[in-house]
Amino acid sequence: MDETHQKSGPGVWIAGMWGVTALGDTIEDTWQRILNGDTGIHPVDRFSIETYMSTYAACIPETGASARQSRILTLLERLTSQISRLPEGTLIITATTKAGIDTLEHIQNQTPFDDDTALYPHQMPRMVAELTGSGNPGFNISAACVSSSIAVGRAASLISRGYYDAILVCCMDFVSEFVFSGFSSLKILSPTPCKPFDRDRRGLTLGDGACALLIMAEDIARKENRPCLGTIDGWGMSNDAAHMTSPSKDATGLVQAIRSAVTRAGIRLDDIGAISAHGTGTVYNDMMELKAFHTVFQTRPIPIYSVKGAIGHTLGAAGGIEVCLGLQSLNAGNIPPTIGMTTPMPEATGMVSSVPRRIDTHFLMTTNSGFGGINSSIILGKSVT
Repeated sequence: MDETHQKSGPGVWIAGMWGVTALGDTIEDTWQRILNGDTGIHPVDRFSIETYMSTYAACIPETGASARQSRILTLLERLTSQISRLPEGTLIITATTKAGIDTLEHIQNQTPFDDDTALYPHQMPRMVAELTGSGNPGFNISAACVSSSIAVGRAASLISRGYYDAILVCCMDFVSEFVFSGFSSLKILSPTPCKPFDRDRRGLTLGDGACALLIMAEDIARKENRPCLGTIDGWGMSNDAAHMTSPSKDATGLVQAIRSAVTRAGIRLDDIGAISAHGTGTVYNDMMELKAFHTVFQTRPIPIYSVKGAIGHTLGAAGGIEVCLGLQSLNAGNIPPTIGMTTPMPEATGMVSSVPRRIDTHFLMTTNSGFGGINSSIILGKSVT
Protein backbone atom coordinates (compact mmCIF):
# COMPACT_ATOMS: atom_id res chain seq x y z
CA MET A 1 0.00 0.00 0.00
CA ASP A 2 1.31 3.45 -0.87
CA GLU A 3 -0.26 6.91 -0.62
CA THR A 4 1.09 9.78 -2.73
CA HIS A 5 -0.60 13.13 -3.37
CA GLN A 6 0.22 15.82 -5.88
CA LYS A 7 0.47 19.30 -4.39
CA SER A 8 -2.82 21.20 -4.75
CA GLY A 9 -5.39 23.11 -2.73
CA PRO A 10 -4.82 25.40 0.24
CA GLY A 11 -1.70 25.40 2.40
CA VAL A 12 -1.88 23.30 5.57
CA TRP A 13 -1.01 25.08 8.81
CA ILE A 14 -0.47 23.78 12.33
CA ALA A 15 -2.28 26.45 14.33
CA GLY A 16 -2.05 24.94 17.79
CA MET A 17 -0.25 22.16 19.62
CA TRP A 18 -0.47 20.81 23.15
CA GLY A 19 1.15 17.85 24.86
CA VAL A 20 1.86 15.90 28.03
CA THR A 21 4.90 13.65 28.46
CA ALA A 22 7.03 12.30 31.29
CA LEU A 23 9.11 15.48 30.97
CA GLY A 24 6.34 18.05 31.26
CA ASP A 25 2.75 19.17 30.92
CA THR A 26 3.42 21.25 27.80
CA ILE A 27 5.31 20.77 24.55
CA GLU A 28 7.56 23.72 25.47
CA ASP A 29 8.48 22.14 28.83
CA THR A 30 9.26 18.83 27.18
CA TRP A 31 11.32 20.54 24.48
CA GLN A 32 13.42 22.55 26.92
CA ARG A 33 14.14 19.55 29.13
CA ILE A 34 15.21 17.42 26.17
CA LEU A 35 17.53 20.23 25.06
CA ASN A 36 18.98 20.22 28.58
CA GLY A 37 19.68 16.50 28.30
CA ASP A 38 17.03 15.40 30.81
CA THR A 39 15.23 12.07 30.69
CA GLY A 40 11.85 10.98 32.02
CA ILE A 41 12.87 7.31 32.06
CA HIS A 42 12.90 5.85 35.59
CA PRO A 43 12.19 2.56 37.38
CA VAL A 44 8.53 1.55 37.08
CA ASP A 45 6.41 1.69 40.23
CA ARG A 46 2.99 1.51 38.53
CA PHE A 47 2.83 -2.30 38.69
CA SER A 48 5.08 -5.18 39.67
CA ILE A 49 7.91 -5.68 37.19
CA GLU A 50 9.60 -8.67 38.84
CA THR A 51 8.85 -11.11 36.01
CA TYR A 52 9.71 -8.78 33.10
CA MET A 53 12.98 -8.20 31.26
CA SER A 54 13.07 -4.46 32.06
CA THR A 55 12.35 -2.29 35.07
CA TYR A 56 12.25 1.03 33.18
CA ALA A 57 9.64 3.25 31.52
CA ALA A 58 8.91 6.96 31.12
CA CYS A 59 5.74 7.33 33.19
CA ILE A 60 3.93 10.62 33.76
CA PRO A 61 3.51 11.41 37.48
CA GLU A 62 -0.12 10.62 38.31
CA THR A 63 -1.01 13.66 40.38
CA GLY A 64 -4.69 13.51 41.30
CA ALA A 65 -5.34 10.32 39.30
CA SER A 66 -8.08 7.99 40.51
CA ALA A 67 -7.18 4.34 40.92
CA ARG A 68 -10.74 3.47 39.89
CA GLN A 69 -10.68 4.96 36.39
CA SER A 70 -8.75 4.21 33.23
CA ARG A 71 -5.46 6.05 32.95
CA ILE A 72 -6.38 7.01 29.39
CA LEU A 73 -9.19 9.22 30.73
CA THR A 74 -6.84 10.87 33.22
CA LEU A 75 -4.35 11.49 30.42
CA LEU A 76 -7.04 12.88 28.12
CA GLU A 77 -8.37 15.24 30.77
CA ARG A 78 -4.86 16.47 31.48
CA LEU A 79 -4.28 17.11 27.78
CA THR A 80 -7.63 18.66 26.81
CA SER A 81 -7.57 21.05 29.77
CA GLN A 82 -4.82 22.93 27.85
CA ILE A 83 -6.73 23.25 24.57
CA SER A 84 -8.15 26.67 23.84
CA ARG A 85 -11.14 27.52 21.65
CA LEU A 86 -11.45 25.38 18.54
CA PRO A 87 -12.85 26.67 15.25
CA GLU A 88 -16.49 25.89 14.62
CA GLY A 89 -17.00 22.49 12.98
CA THR A 90 -13.54 21.16 13.86
CA LEU A 91 -13.31 17.46 13.00
CA ILE A 92 -11.82 15.23 15.70
CA ILE A 93 -9.40 12.48 14.62
CA THR A 94 -7.84 10.41 17.39
CA ALA A 95 -4.93 7.98 17.35
CA THR A 96 -4.20 5.30 19.92
CA THR A 97 -2.99 1.71 19.89
CA LYS A 98 -4.69 0.38 23.03
CA ALA A 99 -6.87 3.19 24.48
CA GLY A 100 -8.19 2.10 27.90
CA ILE A 101 -6.59 -1.35 27.89
CA ASP A 102 -6.17 -1.18 31.67
CA THR A 103 -9.87 -2.10 31.87
CA LEU A 104 -8.75 -5.68 31.25
CA GLU A 105 -6.25 -5.46 34.09
CA HIS A 106 -8.99 -4.46 36.54
CA ILE A 107 -11.15 -7.35 35.34
CA GLN A 108 -8.26 -9.80 35.58
CA ASN A 109 -7.21 -8.59 39.06
CA GLN A 110 -10.82 -8.17 40.25
CA THR A 111 -10.12 -4.68 41.54
CA PRO A 112 -12.75 -1.91 41.92
CA PHE A 113 -13.31 -0.01 38.69
CA ASP A 114 -15.67 2.67 37.39
CA ASP A 115 -17.23 1.12 34.31
CA ASP A 116 -18.08 4.48 32.74
CA THR A 117 -14.35 5.29 32.39
CA ALA A 118 -13.66 2.21 30.26
CA LEU A 119 -12.68 3.71 26.90
CA TYR A 120 -12.19 1.69 23.73
CA PRO A 121 -10.50 3.03 20.58
CA HIS A 122 -13.73 3.74 18.70
CA GLN A 123 -15.00 5.83 21.62
CA MET A 124 -12.02 8.18 21.69
CA PRO A 125 -13.25 10.79 19.14
CA ARG A 126 -16.54 11.21 21.00
CA MET A 127 -14.76 11.60 24.35
CA VAL A 128 -12.34 14.20 22.93
CA ALA A 129 -15.27 16.07 21.37
CA GLU A 130 -17.02 16.17 24.74
CA LEU A 131 -13.92 17.32 26.61
CA THR A 132 -13.06 20.05 24.09
CA GLY A 133 -16.63 21.18 23.37
CA SER A 134 -16.37 20.28 19.69
CA GLY A 135 -19.48 18.63 18.29
CA ASN A 136 -17.83 16.88 15.35
CA PRO A 137 -16.30 13.54 16.44
CA GLY A 138 -14.72 11.79 13.48
CA PHE A 139 -12.76 8.55 13.63
CA ASN A 140 -9.87 6.81 15.38
CA ILE A 141 -6.72 5.50 13.71
CA SER A 142 -5.06 2.49 15.28
CA ALA A 143 -2.03 1.55 13.19
CA ALA A 144 0.59 0.48 15.72
CA CYS A 145 3.39 2.98 16.33
CA VAL A 146 2.53 4.94 13.18
CA SER A 147 -1.02 5.72 14.36
CA SER A 148 -0.63 9.44 15.01
CA SER A 149 1.66 10.22 12.08
CA ILE A 150 -0.91 8.60 9.79
CA ALA A 151 -3.58 10.70 11.53
CA VAL A 152 -1.55 13.87 10.85
CA GLY A 153 -1.10 12.87 7.21
CA ARG A 154 -4.79 12.05 6.83
CA ALA A 155 -5.79 15.38 8.36
CA ALA A 156 -3.44 17.26 6.03
CA SER A 157 -4.85 15.37 3.05
CA LEU A 158 -8.47 16.13 3.98
CA ILE A 159 -7.69 19.82 4.46
CA SER A 160 -5.60 20.16 1.28
CA ARG A 161 -8.46 18.60 -0.70
CA GLY A 162 -10.95 21.06 0.75
CA TYR A 163 -13.07 18.61 2.76
CA TYR A 164 -12.48 20.36 6.11
CA ASP A 165 -11.22 23.73 7.29
CA ALA A 166 -9.97 22.55 10.70
CA ILE A 167 -9.09 19.17 12.21
CA LEU A 168 -7.89 18.37 15.72
CA VAL A 169 -5.60 15.34 15.79
CA CYS A 170 -5.51 14.01 19.35
CA CYS A 171 -3.23 11.06 20.14
CA MET A 172 -2.49 9.22 23.34
CA ASP A 173 -1.16 5.99 24.87
CA PHE A 174 0.21 5.02 28.26
CA VAL A 175 2.31 2.31 29.89
CA SER A 176 -0.03 -0.43 31.03
CA GLU A 177 1.04 -3.80 32.39
CA PHE A 178 -0.72 -5.40 29.42
CA VAL A 179 1.49 -3.53 26.94
CA PHE A 180 4.64 -3.79 29.08
CA SER A 181 4.27 -7.57 29.39
CA GLY A 182 3.65 -7.90 25.65
CA PHE A 183 6.83 -6.05 24.68
CA SER A 184 8.73 -8.02 27.32
CA SER A 185 7.51 -11.31 25.83
CA LEU A 186 8.78 -10.15 22.43
CA LYS A 187 12.18 -9.57 24.10
CA ILE A 188 12.52 -6.05 22.70
CA LEU A 189 12.49 -4.09 25.97
CA SER A 190 15.88 -2.73 26.94
CA PRO A 191 17.04 -3.84 30.42
CA THR A 192 18.50 -0.35 30.80
CA PRO A 193 17.13 3.01 29.54
CA CYS A 194 17.10 2.82 25.73
CA LYS A 195 20.05 3.97 23.62
CA PRO A 196 18.79 4.98 20.15
CA PHE A 197 21.34 4.61 17.34
CA ASP A 198 23.99 3.47 19.83
CA ARG A 199 26.43 0.71 19.00
CA ASP A 200 25.38 -1.08 22.21
CA ARG A 201 21.59 -0.56 21.97
CA ARG A 202 19.56 -3.42 23.44
CA GLY A 203 15.91 -2.52 22.93
CA LEU A 204 13.22 0.09 23.49
CA THR A 205 11.80 1.78 26.58
CA LEU A 206 8.07 2.49 26.79
CA GLY A 207 6.56 5.85 27.77
CA ASP A 208 3.30 7.67 28.50
CA GLY A 209 2.36 10.47 26.17
CA ALA A 210 -0.42 12.52 24.62
CA CYS A 211 -0.60 15.44 22.25
CA ALA A 212 -3.09 17.41 20.18
CA LEU A 213 -2.49 19.32 16.95
CA LEU A 214 -4.91 21.84 15.47
CA ILE A 215 -4.44 21.54 11.71
CA MET A 216 -6.11 24.17 9.51
CA ALA A 217 -6.45 25.43 5.96
CA GLU A 218 -4.19 28.46 5.58
CA ASP A 219 -6.89 30.84 4.35
CA ILE A 220 -9.26 30.01 7.21
CA ALA A 221 -6.46 30.23 9.80
CA ARG A 222 -5.49 33.67 8.49
CA LYS A 223 -9.10 34.82 8.54
CA GLU A 224 -9.41 33.76 12.21
CA ASN A 225 -6.02 35.29 13.11
CA ARG A 226 -4.69 31.92 14.17
CA PRO A 227 -0.91 31.57 14.56
CA CYS A 228 1.13 29.47 12.16
CA LEU A 229 3.40 27.24 14.23
CA GLY A 230 4.53 25.45 11.09
CA THR A 231 3.27 23.82 7.93
CA ILE A 232 2.65 20.26 6.80
CA ASP A 233 4.09 20.18 3.30
CA GLY A 234 4.31 16.49 2.51
CA TRP A 235 3.21 13.10 3.79
CA GLY A 236 3.74 9.54 2.68
CA MET A 237 2.69 6.14 4.01
CA SER A 238 3.58 2.60 2.98
CA ASN A 239 3.41 -0.98 4.16
CA ASP A 240 6.23 -3.39 3.41
CA ALA A 241 4.24 -6.37 4.81
CA ALA A 242 7.49 -8.12 5.71
CA HIS A 243 6.77 -9.40 9.23
CA MET A 244 4.26 -9.08 12.06
CA THR A 245 6.66 -7.27 14.40
CA SER A 246 10.01 -6.78 12.65
CA PRO A 247 10.81 -4.16 10.00
CA SER A 248 11.84 -5.09 6.48
CA LYS A 249 15.62 -5.40 6.51
CA ASP A 250 15.96 -3.84 3.07
CA ALA A 251 14.06 -0.70 4.25
CA THR A 252 12.09 -0.48 1.00
CA GLY A 253 8.85 0.44 2.77
CA LEU A 254 10.31 3.42 4.63
CA VAL A 255 12.20 4.52 1.50
CA GLN A 256 8.90 4.52 -0.39
CA ALA A 257 7.14 6.56 2.32
CA ILE A 258 9.96 9.13 2.36
CA ARG A 259 9.98 9.53 -1.41
CA SER A 260 6.19 9.88 -1.46
CA ALA A 261 6.36 12.66 1.16
CA VAL A 262 9.09 14.52 -0.73
CA THR A 263 7.15 14.25 -4.00
CA ARG A 264 4.00 15.56 -2.33
CA ALA A 265 5.92 18.49 -0.82
CA GLY A 266 7.36 19.42 -4.20
CA ILE A 267 10.85 19.96 -2.77
CA ARG A 268 14.36 18.63 -3.37
CA LEU A 269 16.00 16.16 -1.01
CA ASP A 270 18.69 18.78 -0.35
CA ASP A 271 15.99 21.07 1.07
CA ILE A 272 15.51 18.74 4.06
CA GLY A 273 17.90 19.86 6.77
CA ALA A 274 17.30 17.31 9.54
CA ILE A 275 15.35 14.17 10.44
CA SER A 276 13.39 13.37 13.57
CA ALA A 277 13.76 9.59 13.37
CA HIS A 278 11.64 6.85 14.91
CA GLY A 279 14.83 5.74 16.71
CA THR A 280 13.47 3.16 19.14
CA GLY A 281 16.81 1.72 20.20
CA THR A 282 16.02 -1.81 18.99
CA VAL A 283 18.66 -3.61 16.97
CA TYR A 284 16.61 -3.97 13.80
CA ASN A 285 14.60 -0.73 13.72
CA ASP A 286 17.61 1.54 14.05
CA MET A 287 19.53 -0.42 11.42
CA MET A 288 16.56 -0.33 9.04
CA GLU A 289 16.06 3.43 9.43
CA LEU A 290 19.72 4.18 8.76
CA LYS A 291 19.64 1.97 5.68
CA ALA A 292 16.62 3.95 4.43
CA PHE A 293 18.32 7.30 5.08
CA HIS A 294 21.51 6.22 3.32
CA THR A 295 19.47 4.90 0.39
CA VAL A 296 17.53 8.14 0.00
CA PHE A 297 20.20 10.73 0.89
CA GLN A 298 23.17 8.73 -0.42
CA THR A 299 26.49 10.02 0.97
CA ARG A 300 25.02 13.17 2.54
CA PRO A 301 25.45 12.95 6.37
CA ILE A 302 22.06 14.48 7.19
CA PRO A 303 21.61 15.28 10.93
CA ILE A 304 19.20 12.88 12.66
CA TYR A 305 17.95 12.55 16.22
CA SER A 306 15.55 10.50 18.34
CA VAL A 307 13.63 11.74 21.40
CA LYS A 308 12.82 8.27 22.76
CA GLY A 309 15.80 8.24 25.11
CA ALA A 310 14.11 11.20 26.85
CA ILE A 311 10.38 10.40 26.80
CA GLY A 312 10.31 6.71 25.91
CA HIS A 313 8.37 5.13 23.07
CA THR A 314 4.84 6.53 23.42
CA LEU A 315 3.38 4.10 20.86
CA GLY A 316 0.32 5.60 19.16
CA ALA A 317 1.25 9.09 20.38
CA ALA A 318 4.87 8.94 19.17
CA GLY A 319 4.40 10.42 15.70
CA GLY A 320 2.24 13.31 16.90
CA ILE A 321 4.58 14.24 19.74
CA GLU A 322 7.53 14.07 17.38
CA VAL A 323 5.77 16.42 14.93
CA CYS A 324 5.29 18.90 17.79
CA LEU A 325 8.91 18.64 18.90
CA GLY A 326 10.08 18.74 15.27
CA LEU A 327 8.35 22.11 14.86
CA GLN A 328 10.05 23.35 18.02
CA SER A 329 13.37 22.24 16.57
CA LEU A 330 12.72 23.75 13.15
CA ASN A 331 11.63 27.13 14.47
CA ALA A 332 14.38 27.32 17.09
CA GLY A 333 17.06 26.47 14.53
CA ASN A 334 18.54 23.58 16.46
CA ILE A 335 17.99 19.88 17.00
CA PRO A 336 18.07 18.15 20.38
CA PRO A 337 20.56 15.55 21.56
CA THR A 338 19.81 11.86 21.16
CA ILE A 339 19.69 11.10 24.86
CA GLY A 340 21.03 7.67 25.82
CA MET A 341 23.33 7.47 22.80
CA THR A 342 27.00 7.56 23.77
CA THR A 343 28.81 5.64 21.02
CA PRO A 344 27.03 5.90 17.66
CA MET A 345 26.53 2.94 15.36
CA PRO A 346 29.12 3.02 12.56
CA GLU A 347 26.31 3.72 10.10
CA ALA A 348 25.22 6.75 12.17
CA THR A 349 28.63 8.39 12.47
CA GLY A 350 28.44 12.06 11.58
CA MET A 351 24.63 11.96 11.63
CA VAL A 352 23.61 11.51 15.26
CA SER A 353 24.91 13.40 18.30
CA SER A 354 24.62 13.39 22.09
CA VAL A 355 24.59 17.21 22.19
CA PRO A 356 22.27 19.81 20.60
CA ARG A 357 23.25 21.07 17.13
CA ARG A 358 22.39 24.17 15.14
CA ILE A 359 20.50 23.79 11.86
CA ASP A 360 19.59 26.32 9.20
CA THR A 361 16.78 24.87 7.12
CA HIS A 362 13.17 25.49 6.14
CA PHE A 363 12.20 21.79 6.14
CA LEU A 364 12.49 18.95 8.67
CA MET A 365 11.32 15.38 8.12
CA THR A 366 9.85 12.99 10.70
CA THR A 367 9.69 9.22 10.19
CA ASN A 368 7.90 6.42 12.03
CA SER A 369 7.64 2.66 11.56
CA GLY A 370 5.46 0.11 13.31
CA PHE A 371 4.36 -3.48 13.68
CA GLY A 372 2.96 -5.03 10.53
CA GLY A 373 5.45 -3.16 8.34
CA ILE A 374 3.72 0.23 8.45
CA ASN A 375 5.87 3.29 7.65
CA SER A 376 5.26 7.01 7.48
CA SER A 377 7.07 10.23 6.66
CA ILE A 378 5.96 13.84 7.29
CA ILE A 379 7.66 16.93 5.84
CA LEU A 380 7.35 19.95 8.16
CA GLY A 381 7.95 23.57 7.17
CA LYS A 382 8.93 26.56 9.32
CA SER A 383 6.28 28.85 10.78
CA VAL A 384 5.13 31.68 8.52
CA THR A 385 3.51 35.06 9.15
